[in-house]
Parts: sequence; structure tokens; C-alpha cells
Amino acid sequence: MGPNSRLWCRLSHTGAVAFVFDYQTRSGQRRRLALDAKNIGEAPVLAEALTLWIDNSADPLAERKAPAPPGPSDQQRTVADLARAYVANHSALKRTGHRRDPMNLNKHVLPHIGTFKVRDVKPMHLAPWGPVLA
Repeated sequence: MGPNSRLWCRLSHTGAVAFVFDYQTRSGQRRRLALDAKNIGEAPVLAEALTLWIDNSADPLAERKAPAPPGPSDQQRTVADLARAYVANHSALKRTGHRRDPMNLNKHVLPHIGTFKVRDVKPMHLAPWGPVLA
């Protein structure tokens, strides 16, 4: 790690562990970034990679906070667009069932309402899946 960075561990009162990386950008700004490390062996590797990235004039925190690239506007977003975003951003984070999500969406939901605009979906369109969704 560089001279202007440090890695430390935060331990909460519940026992949760978080690895934190403090660094300084080329412009002199001090930043603090929580790492997605799962264990003590992974944290220094991530910190070293971030240090190399920072040394090449990057700012990981600024890039994380940067606005997402433009996609379909909310008025034009379809159920299929929403399903793709769900699978890419949320499904893999689940502990169980994440492998079945794309299959279930492709088999049951998208053939029926995939082309609908999200704003046009009504409870009657969800009725085939039972009272839980309707």
C-alpha cells in the first residue's frame, strides 16, 4: 500500500467485521472506502489493487458514486428491462434461489408481460401468479 493509504478493520458491537481503506487522491482529498472483502486474507489484496488504481490517478469512491449510464427512461422501461436489472444487480446477492430467478422470469413472467411498460402493469396482469402478487 502507498504512503497515503491505510487498511483497517471495524468491529461492531454485534460482531460484524468490516474492512475499511483510507486513501488520499492525487488532488489531496482524503477518502474512506468500505471494502467488499469476505475475510482477512482478501482485504489486503483488494487494498493493494486499489492502491495501484489510485496511483494511476483514479478515485474509486468517486467512480462508485458516479451516476449510472443512461438507460431507458422510467417512462419507457419495460418489465424485461426491470428483470434484467434485477438479475444483474440483486439476484446474485441472495443466499438462496438466485440460480432459479432468471429461469423463473424467462419461463413464467417475461412471456406474458415482458413487453409491457412497467407503468402499465396492473394487478389483473399479475393474477395468473395468484393472490400473492395480485
